Amino acid sequence: MKVGAMDNVLAKPWTELFEEAARLGFDGVELDLRAETYLDSEVWSAEGRKALAARSRASGVEVASVCMASVARLMTGRDTHRQGVKAVADLRRYCDELGAGVILFPMSKQENQSDEDAFGLWRDGLRAALADSEGSRTRVGMESVGRTGRSARQALEMIEAVGSPHLGVYYDVGNADYQGFDPAAEIARLGSHIVQCHVKEIGAEMGEGKLAAFIGTTYCAANAFGPDGKKVMSVSVGYHGAAMSAAAGDMDGNGKWELIAGSRVGGVHCNELGSKKAWAKFMGAEVSQVALADLTGDGNLELIAGSKNYHLLVTDAAGEILWSKNVGEAIKDFVVADLDGDGTPEIIVGTEGGMVRVVDAKGNITGTLVTGGNVTKVVAADFNGDGKLQIAVGCDDGFIYGDIK
Repeated sequence: MKVGAMDNVLAKPWTELFEEAARLGFDGVELDLRAETYLDSEVWSAEGRKALAARSRASGVEVASVCMASVARLMTGRDTHRQGVKAVADLRRYCDELGAGVILFPMSKQENQSDEDAFGLWRDGLRAALADSEGSRTRVGMESVGRTGRSARQALEMIEAVGSPHLGVYYDVGNADYQGFDPAAEIARLGSHIVQCHVKEIGAEMGEGKLAAFIGTTYCAANAFGPDGKKVMSVSVGYHGAAMSAAAGDMDGNGKWELIAGSRVGGVHCNELGSKKAWAKFMGAEVSQVALADLTGDGNLELIAGSKNYHLLVTDAAGEILWSKNVGEAIKDFVVADLDGDGTPEIIVGTEGGMVRVVDAKGNITGTLVTGGNVTKVVAADFNGDGKLQIAVGCDDGFIYGDIK
């Protein structure tokens, strides 16, 4: 994971920005452009981009992203729409030169403008701006700022409407929490559509608000803790159970989190915060991993559990089994990601015998890779910059494998 800072946070001009970021230990910086001055910025001139690239190389701090902030409002103005489209298209080329992988666009709208009108202008504008994307490594990330595209559902609607793999979500945890959304659940729902994140707390210094919650496994339970270190909920897996994995999120959208734990003796246990709702399923062998994701597209999270009895199990919020799949070997690790960009995630499963399976949202095996060692970790990311996700699999033979077909 890389950590960077916005230029206005570091409060330095661009001539000093990279050196300051390096001094503080940041990996990258985000440059912020303003509607009234962006055409005169270093980003918009060839010489300026060369100067920025030189500072980046000298400091070892990358240009991680560029924020268009108030420039985004151009897209939703009837008189400025074409200017907004051109600004996005031009900036993608400039970001490719700078090595910046992400353009941040706050999903804003004009005063007294309806959501429907703003949505249509954003949709049409992004379609036009992203139409010529061949060879580009830069993705456009929509930020939720309390206007258009506030929620994960709205963002996914825009992604589907635009139909480009180069459009994703720049997820802002502080904005989401401030607007009353569940950041953990939304992140799980958005999955691989998230291109980058803003981490901040609104109305508090970082670490002094309410966002942090840490889940830990103990000998007989999984626990969730608030930022003050106090335990807020727990789920027991039984005496000698040993919680091997844990996940948390609002599965049914009722505003109450569920805490799920997988145990060494084969149990999957779920408790809901602030209620007596609880259920358990038994898989017959150690539950190596549990996770939450929206597999059905209904806006609710499903539970995914992988076990050493070879089975991948999916349930709804009430614990009803939606499907179970035997992948042929003991499951060691899995990741949930939308590999084909169709808006529905796949589950990529790594086994102790060295096999990797791609399982679709309905439980069908659609791809297989055989490695040379026992799988230790599975990850999904856009490794080659083509706007699509690839798989990397770490194994105990010392190699990393990929290219599942």
